[in-house]
Amino acid sequence: MKKENEARKLVFRDTLTETTAKRDLEVARQALQSLLNEWQKLNIGDCQDINQLLMQTDQYYANAIDKLIVLPDLGQRFAVDREKYKQNLKLPDQTQLIAMAKKIRQITYCAVPDLFKTDGKTVSLDEGISAFYITMNNVYADTPESIQLVEEIVKFCEIYNSLNRKLKGKLLPQSPGAFRIFVGQFILKQSNTYGLFEIEPDPAFLRKVIQG
Repeated sequence: MKKENEARKLVFRDTLTETTAKRDLEVARQALQSLLNEWQKLNIGDCQDINQLLMQTDQYYANAIDKLIVLPDLGQRFAVDREKYKQNLKLPDQTQLIAMAKKIRQITYCAVPDLFKTDGKTVSLDEGISAFYITMNNVYADTPESIQLVEEIVKFCEIYNSLNRKLKGKLLPQSPGAFRIFVGQFILKQSNTYGLFEIEPDPAFLRKVIQG
């Protein structure tokens, strides 16, 4: 018996989403790498959970400090108060780390659980989870009829864009409301090569077509 995804065919690849996601994921990775670098400057232990360092920075710092504190054995019958003892220690300043984490939390993808991992020195992407975000708008079909239908819609876009170029943009004029008839079915974008507008299928529309 074939696995379910073996019978599915990629019928539309959303290259814009793929390119944007790859760029944003790398921006997020670099931001988290800078956070890890700041953590390493404190020299209070390795970081094995970059998401926890980002989302619970104060607690992560406090836990690392607690692991390093060794209460003195004064040979007395009375115990040393741990919190008061810690207050007298000159601890590494976490101000920059806290401020950096607060800003990085606002960057797209940074706060997604399990998307990033670290070996203590380098931040990297989880390949499986990142692939989901990169390909999330790609469209698959699993019947000959739906495959053919989507292929025809894609071909329609190619022909329409070709005619628009030959007619010097008259089919997709740069004016308000000119694109109204395509809303909900096609996405309008500007070609970097020709400087004219082009259409491509809206992934949501293709999924509706496939579902019937």
